[in-house]
Amino acid sequence: MKIVKDTAKYQKLLLDKKTQSSPLLKRTDLDGLSEHVYVLTGDKTPDFGGGPSPFGFVMDKSKVVGRVRLEDAK
Repeated sequence: MKIVKDTAKYQKLLLDKKTQSSPLLKRTDLDGLSEHVYVLTGDKTPDFGGGPSPFGFVMDKSKVVGRVRLEDAK
């Protein structure tokens, strides 16, 4: 699955109440998703120590489908 790093977009989604409650998906949940689905990730906010986040949002075009640990997306 394609992983895209866009810290500004990722951090904006982190602040959205709707995306905060999106389900945490497992590797098996990712199998069979559309070919245009990708994982959006970025750096953690300074409040959480900064640096690369271990999580990402599973995106179907511009819609958040869920969240995933990056190790499960590979």
